[in-house]
Amino acid sequence: MIRERPEILTLDVRPLLPSQRHPIIFFVLEKLNEIGIPQALQVISDHKPVGMGMELEGREETKGKYNFSYEEHNENVWFFKIERKEGA
Repeated sequence: MIRERPEILTLDVRPLLPSQRHPIIFFVLEKLNEIGIPQALQVISDHKPVGMGMELEGREETKGKYNFSYEEHNENVWFFKIERKEGA
């Protein structure tokens, strides 16, 4: 089946300890990359995810391979999307 938009997996990290969030997100990205799908990961967080975008660009294994965007859904709920770039 051909899809117009990439498949998106949603991960809610709000119940996790702050120290566990980034390691788990990067672990999931690594595993998704190994199996090739889905192309995007949507993460639900309780704070503005500015640090995640910087960390994506700062890590050798993810630098330049993902698009990162975020938006506030409502107070204390943020959605951000990490989408693998075409050919990455």
